[in-house]
Amino acid sequence: MKKRSLTLAVLSSVVLGGLAGCNSGNSSNVNAQGIQLQSAQQDKVQVTAARNLIKAAYVDMSAATAYDAIPNTGFASANVIVFGFADVTTRAMPDAQSKQIQKAMRSETSGTVNFLSLGGEYAKPETFNANTVSQIASNIIAQINDFNSKNTVKIDGVDLDLEQGIDGNTVASLANLFKQQGLKVAAAPQVYLNSGNNIDSANPSNMVLTSGGGGTPSDLSRQNVYQSALNARSIDYLFVQGYNTGGFTVDQADEGNVHFFKNTVKALNSVVKTQCSGSSLCIPSSTKIVMGAVANKYAGWYTPFSNNTTVAEQQTVLNQLKADIDSMVDNSAYSNFAGIMVWSLNMDYAANLYNAENTAYGKGAFTNAVFGAAPAPSTPYFILQVTNNAPDAPNKYVFGSVSLIVNGSYYVFGNQWDQPITPQIYQLWGTAPSSQNPATPGVSYSPTLDSLFSDGTSSFTASIQVNGYQDNGKDAKVTNSFKCRTNPTYTFEAGNTYNIIFNATDNSNGTAACEVKKL
Repeated sequence: MKKRSLTLAVLSSVVLGGLAGCNSGNSSNVNAQGIQLQSAQQDKVQVTAARNLIKAAYVDMSAATAYDAIPNTGFASANVIVFGFADVTTRAMPDAQSKQIQKAMRSETSGTVNFLSLGGEYAKPETFNANTVSQIASNIIAQINDFNSKNTVKIDGVDLDLEQGIDGNTVASLANLFKQQGLKVAAAPQVYLNSGNNIDSANPSNMVLTSGGGGTPSDLSRQNVYQSALNARSIDYLFVQGYNTGGFTVDQADEGNVHFFKNTVKALNSVVKTQCSGSSLCIPSSTKIVMGAVANKYAGWYTPFSNNTTVAEQQTVLNQLKADIDSMVDNSAYSNFAGIMVWSLNMDYAANLYNAENTAYGKGAFTNAVFGAAPAPSTPYFILQVTNNAPDAPNKYVFGSVSLIVNGSYYVFGNQWDQPITPQIYQLWGTAPSSQNPATPGVSYSPTLDSLFSDGTSSFTASIQVNGYQDNGKDAKVTNSFKCRTNPTYTFEAGNTYNIIFNATDNSNGTAACEVKKL
């Protein structure tokens, strides 16, 4: 399973606290349902030369603040990007997701393959089943058609990240429906076994690729649920999850051992055939085997990083993983190894958002070490003071916060307890260097401010909105919002301290008393 949960502080900060919320397709195909797909680009990633490996990276669009923290160099480090996770209940892609995908595409290198992912950790059999596959396929094809008609860079395929015990018929039906439309299809199964507790990579007869769902022999977790789709050659890419299952080994190495990655690739390589049939694990030679790892200890529950407590320990694991990957290239025992998948760029560049105690993990450590990404730009000094200048007297807008609206995203700054600011009180927010500076002990760390400078930019321009509240509890809701009267928009420059002074009780004609001062 993918580990996606943010800390409570980050979840609540969506409201307050300074956080944001290989087959070529024909030009058009029509299936029995009459669903037409405007075909995306032809297969652009080819594994034809030594070290020309697939570097596939998941991005979690639901974690908006962490997504915003991914720099251009992070997106550019991958040659396959998997956008998780689509809303399968609608034919219209949410506007926020469309903008997120476009942001990544602007940074991609030429030839990058883009997948829209379905499922994830929270996708249940109640949503993905035989009764829903046709509608899901119809909805997703409509989303992709619409997106591709409006953008030069296209979505090339669909990733089936089905983890909660989705049955094989459902997997195969979905894969087939998307293949009929000329889309590439990827799948993200979990490695497990149907008997014993060890897989012999030379003879992996008990190995299965599962969608999870339990731990007894009768459960889908021990069944080879992706095999029907593999037999039909409906899966072009296997993004194999080598983490978070636990309870077994491959060549005596478990998922907490960095060599599990290499051992599993060897086992998968052993079951590759030109043609596949039956229920035992068999991977067609046309399917690209891409082995998955997590970015760091916060990206999974059971991984080689689980016991890491320092940057140095993380780097030791990454160095060994990279050495194992290098040793598999041009080695006949791993001849069908096509590349590496990571969950996720969010985790790699914003690990601190997934565990409040962590501020030390190097940003982009995985992509730097394994993908060869350029180092992430350093974050500049920057402090934002937010001051509620309202009189300390009863009024329905006496409590307040400020929103910075940047490129359509709203970032709300209240107090450090994720509440509105009380009258005659201010709160200081800063980037990591500013919040860690002993000279400014009252500055609270804001990952949002980090993200606004994540690509080495020296400034950002924001529309400023004043939010008025009737109370100041943690779950307080905005009663009304107003434009900043004096500075409705403002350009903030790195290396400076600014104070936004507001009074939501002084409002008229949709504006409230508000000004920005450079200190």
